[in-house]
Amino acid sequence: MSKTKPISSVSIDRYVALALKHGEYIQNEDGTWSVKIPVLPGLITFGETKEEAKEMTEDAVRGWIEIAKQFGDEIPEIDGCIVL
Repeated sequence: MSKTKPISSVSIDRYVALALKHGEYIQNEDGTWSVKIPVLPGLITFGETKEEAKEMTEDAVRGWIEIAKQFGDEIPEIDGCIVL
């Protein structure tokens, strides 16, 4: 018998932190960094440095959630958590 882990509702800050853990960082040929968050469809961003890319990604995740809420789109569960 398999047990399903209960889904937890978390704050937006916690949800963003969970999404960032799934970030795939790629250094481009020109030295800039691209970041993709596969758990949030279509979310890709970049920065001149890896640190800037990380900051841009956090902003992009927050924007992705805001737009999804605005249009009534589904916000996916991440690691057993959903955003409030």
